[in-house]
Amino acid sequence: MSMGVREKLRFMCSAFIIFALIVVYAPGVSYAQPGGLAEKIKAKAAEDLANASIKKIEKNIIDMVGKKPISEAGKANVKKKLLDMAKPMVKRFIAEAASDKQPTNEEIADAVMKEILPQLDKFTEDIAKAEAEELAAKFAEAESAPAAAVTEPEPEQVFITEKVTMLTSEHVPSVSPQTNKLSVDWTVNNTETWIAALTGIKTGGNWKDYTVAVSGDIVIPVNDGNTFGSVSQVTVTLEGSGTLSLSGEGNLLRVGIWQTLIVKGTLNLKGHGNNTGSVVAVDSGAMFHMTGSAAITNNTVNGDGGGVFVRYGNFIMDESSSVSGNSAKGSGGGVFVYSGEFSMHGSARVSGNTANNGGGGVYVESGKVTMTDAAMVSSNTAWLGGGVYAGSAGTFVMQGYTALSGNTAHRQGGGVYFAGRDFAIEESAVVSGNTASRQGSDVYFTGRTFISRDGVKVSDNTASIGGGIYFAGKAPVQSVNSGEDGN
Repeated sequence: MSMGVREKLRFMCSAFIIFALIVVYAPGVSYAQPGGLAEKIKAKAAEDLANASIKKIEKNIIDMVGKKPISEAGKANVKKKLLDMAKPMVKRFIAEAASDKQPTNEEIADAVMKEILPQLDKFTEDIAKAEAEELAAKFAEAESAPAAAVTEPEPEQVFITEKVTMLTSEHVPSVSPQTNKLSVDWTVNNTETWIAALTGIKTGGNWKDYTVAVSGDIVIPVNDGNTFGSVSQVTVTLEGSGTLSLSGEGNLLRVGIWQTLIVKGTLNLKGHGNNTGSVVAVDSGAMFHMTGSAAITNNTVNGDGGGVFVRYGNFIMDESSSVSGNSAKGSGGGVFVYSGEFSMHGSARVSGNTANNGGGGVYVESGKVTMTDAAMVSSNTAWLGGGVYAGSAGTFVMQGYTALSGNTAHRQGGGVYFAGRDFAIEESAVVSGNTASRQGSDVYFTGRTFISRDGVKVSDNTASIGGGIYFAGKAPVQSVNSGEDGN
């Protein structure tokens, strides 16, 4: 082979090799360049993942914000704020993820929701406060507008009057001729309208009377403080035929100092199992009044006072009101009076409650319990004092045709365990049909003064030792027995 042919063949082989290298390696070079195909594919995948994550987050936000007690415009505002927070977080999560372990849209959504959830309540609270202030301003305008309409009845004034009527269809200001206090009525049928009513009361000032009409079954959000805030000398009447129940642990209602709460109609205040608080708490200087056929039911508390806890306040029951089906792992399954007064009138009843310690129906540590008319404490159960337990500073009075019957104590005092100051049973009151495994199926007395007179009946009792009334220790200082005594 000649020299020229060899050179030509060598050149052609070299050219073929170079061409093959270009074909093989050129795509790799293109991929490695910024803006190349691989980067575009990666960016598109990240964009799709971000969009899917944001859609999932948006759905979660809509579901959670939809349950908040604010207006639709307010909900839209909160949704926008949370989404604005979420979008950069999604991009950050994707950018920080390891290239070999890209997260799913569910994982990203869960991570972002955990970060933005604390802001949900804050945004909602801010908007609720702003809406309440706006509503209060409208009410103030509404209150003054009718007078202007009467004095200057131009067409514009008529229009304003009509506008005021629409604004106040659920909030009607009026002045009570008896008390000269402003009275504002709310119609409450869901959580949102309940919170709106509370906001109006809390911000309405002192010396006011309010009526809140309740209908339907309403779940109340947990409130750590007093239900009606710090306003003083206010009377709030809840009436209707619905049920109020608590969404979490704590008191359903808490009445603060110089506040009065009246519950009437057939309204039911409902608790739940394994609760940390009584259905209603009555603080120092407060008044709680149940009337009509109002009821407190179905609460189990880890401590004292399954239904009502009275601390230096006053609790009144009358007509056909009831406290029933409650339980305390401590004392006072139905009512616990730490200090204060509890009175039952009319056909009021405390029944079907239980306590692990004292007072299945009523426990009074320091204060006074009074039963009059046809009030009844029945079918309650406790370790001591199935119906009523009175501590060393307690006083218990039964008058009229009141009855304490069908209660059970696992130890002493099926009807009453009395270790307090004065115990009086008068005017045809009946203590009967109670049961104790030890002494005093009806009454176990170890207190200071016992008085029974005027047709009192203590009978039909069952105890392993000492039925009827059992006097433990020294005899009472004063005892007057002119009625029947089954001891």
